[in-house]
Amino acid sequence: MNTEIKNMWRKKSWSIPDLLGSKSEYTKIVIGLIQQIASGNANGMDDFPKLEGVFEPRTWREYVPFLKGIGIVGNHNGSLCLSETGEWLHRNLSFYNIASVMQERFRIFGEILYVLDSEPSTVQEVDEKICDLYKLKWKNCSNTRKRMDWLEVLGLIDIIGNRKWVVTESGKRALKEWILVTPEMLDSFEDAEVSYKISEAPTEISNMIQELYDNNLLQKERCTYNLWSPSPNKIENLRKILEYSCEKVTRIELFKYIGDEFNLKVSSIESMMPFLKASGLLEEVGRNIYITSSVAKEWCETGVDIDFIRILHCHYRFVGEMILFAETMLQGMKFIKKQRNMVLIMKRQDG
Repeated sequence: MNTEIKNMWRKKSWSIPDLLGSKSEYTKIVIGLIQQIASGNANGMDDFPKLEGVFEPRTWREYVPFLKGIGIVGNHNGSLCLSETGEWLHRNLSFYNIASVMQERFRIFGEILYVLDSEPSTVQEVDEKICDLYKLKWKNCSNTRKRMDWLEVLGLIDIIGNRKWVVTESGKRALKEWILVTPEMLDSFEDAEVSYKISEAPTEISNMIQELYDNNLLQKERCTYNLWSPSPNKIENLRKILEYSCEKVTRIELFKYIGDEFNLKVSSIESMMPFLKASGLLEEVGRNIYITSSVAKEWCETGVDIDFIRILHCHYRFVGEMILFAETMLQGMKFIKKQRNMVLIMKRQDG
């Protein structure tokens, strides 16, 4: 059971994607988007969905990073469709079930309830406890505040005065039903030596690996560019960029999104583009028109980071090779340790 929880934890993301709009409209936006997609009305990325009670709706393209981030949509022939999770949520639409879906996708979500249940606390107090218990180095309260904003609008916590928050009855239900990772469990994850089962590569990535295996020329053509992605959560941030560009985007749109999302200058984004293209993650399909590659889309859909490593291996030299080198070094260290132990035993016997 502990191994299963650890694997679930590893698949979760640290970053909750932004949902454009005011906090008071979050639930109206999410429910409205799910209903629109279920009705087959998400056919143009630059169209504005009809959302009841939402003052200034954004385009589908602007909502996609959030919808894909929580795992409820996919793409089908240029249109958005509900994923298996999205279909379940549509059939069982409630604030509690939206929260449950987010709990399955993001770290330190339900765990906020675990911390807050002990005593009423302010956002700052919760943030201090979370960072202390889970050994986090968050620079400010923004990560905790974003989680508590969602827990509030979904009815799991409520404010009682003096800026202090408490867990509601719905939140107490979540504490009983959700699988939460306590600090003690997290420590056990770090201590235990676990054998991980490597997942099978999805179709497009598997075909790419086979092509590399069959063609020696492709192996020689692999590049050595620097890997460049916004800090601090580089892989998660890279996935955000690729989820945004799953449908065709212009250079202006892509640069604006990356600049706004990660507070980057145009020069920094320019430096990142060679990596995105050379790594096979982003394709230029027209003059200054970009789209996420089919293999990168598979990685975004699976959420399994070994698929990202597989893509890198097929486009970059010394990726998979480094694993072989590390394995050889590990075996050598084990041999040296074994020889040293034998020498010590012989010395004791001689003494």
